[in-house]
Amino acid sequence: VDGFSSIGWRAAAAISALGVPCGYVNHGEASQTMQTFQPPGISAITNWRPNAVFMQAFSPNNSYSSAGVARYQLQQQGGLTEEVISSCVAINAAPFVATGIPSSTSVIATAAIDDLRKSYNEKIRAKVFNTFILDWDQLLSNNQTPARLLSAYDNGDQVHPNATAIGLQASQLTAKIRVAFGI
Repeated sequence: VDGFSSIGWRAAAAISALGVPCGYVNHGEASQTMQTFQPPGISAITNWRPNAVFMQAFSPNNSYSSAGVARYQLQQQGGLTEEVISSCVAINAAPFVATGIPSSTSVIATAAIDDLRKSYNEKIRAKVFNTFILDWDQLLSNNQTPARLLSAYDNGDQVHPNATAIGLQASQLTAKIRVAFGI
């Protein structure tokens, strides 16, 4: 695994280890945006009818070149996230939605753009109906303005979590899976 997309494979392994069969669908990694992977992701949910679906509701792969662009892209991502949740509810699958983690200065250059990410995360946290929230922002952020990954959890590019952070993310996911499936 390339280290950048390993969280999906680790999530699938954690879910399977708890006795819940699952597979992994790439939904916007390796420099691809959510908009690129949304149609095949929804198709996979509809066709495969999984018990659980995991998604990060914010793509650090998008370019947030201004507050206006960020606002527009976050609105799009919000719609895509709602579509995933609705698809899960329709097939009685458990949606697991992760908040957006901080990113590098090349992706989120200003406090104004980061404030939009933080506001978007608040909307994700407020989702309670049939949705299990993974608060990776709270878990990995240095809480500065603009926020960045805590140095202890940064793999060196200021975008992707390191192995220690991925372990924390997996632990949070495992706890939520136990709640979702009564394990």
